[in-house]
Amino acid sequence: MELFLVKVFTEGKKVVGKAFLSKKRFLVKILVILWLFFGMTIVFF
Repeated sequence: MELFLVKVFTEGKKVVGKAFLSKKRFLVKILVILWLFFGMTIVFF
């Protein structure tokens, strides 16, 4: 039973870590897009 819980915990941690990383990457993409967008608007106006 304890071994099972440890396995579930480690797998869960992996999944959460992956989700967090992908979310982070997603946020970075949004920030880069916003930065480029604002940079372009500042250049044009």
